[in-house]
Amino acid sequence: CKLGMRIRRAEALMLVCSSLQLLQVSGVAGVPARERFRNSKFPVNPFIGTGGDGFGVGSTPPGVQLPFSMMRLSPDSAFDNVAIIWRHFGGYHYLDNEIRCFSHTHMVGAGIEDYGHIGVMPTREVEPSTVRNYGYRSTFSHKNETARPGYYAVLLESPNVLAELTAAGQFTGMHQYTFLEGGAGGHYVVIDPTHSVGKGDVVNASIAFSGSGTSLSLSGWSLLKGSLTGRNGVGVRVYFVAEFLQ
Repeated sequence: CKLGMRIRRAEALMLVCSSLQLLQVSGVAGVPARERFRNSKFPVNPFIGTGGDGFGVGSTPPGVQLPFSMMRLSPDSAFDNVAIIWRHFGGYHYLDNEIRCFSHTHMVGAGIEDYGHIGVMPTREVEPSTVRNYGYRSTFSHKNETARPGYYAVLLESPNVLAELTAAGQFTGMHQYTFLEGGAGGHYVVIDPTHSVGKGDVVNASIAFSGSGTSLSLSGWSLLKGSLTGRNGVGVRVYFVAEFLQ
């Protein structure tokens, strides 16, 4: 896929780009992790706790994570590109109609907005008017959304792309984006190192590229100061490595 980038706080970045976890990780007996979770029949509903109002907001992201792992890969949503603070402590709210992007760190039930490192989103175009202020965000419907332990999928209606997320390790998640027929434009993936849940600020970041095409890999770090993590004056620095399969 082609790589699109956007700058929201350019003055705070050393290099503007970020990482996409696109790693094919094999599971038990050589079965790919994505297939194990996609076909699972666990009696669990990850959407429990994703709605509510006032003090009844669950702030639970519906995305993917292995037990006790640091990677919590999940969609960050909004309603008509408005993310009310007290509804989005976990990045996602069930009443929203749009997905802004998928990011890799989320809090659960914290009662405060924070995290959301490294936003990733497939799109059909990357013109300046498209990549600013989440112009690449997409509408979605719950009828085309699936969540099970370790697996999340949703049809992004605007670009006509099937997005699938898999928990692939203690520190690893896998994205798979299928650009379906009928969508107009190219095949791009926007990677936003300045994305955060709420009003967090990425105050510094670094990125290095290696290889090209299907052998492209990225590595670097992103330093984010959120509403909670910024209180110590330091923030949270996340290191990342990404590999592109195709």
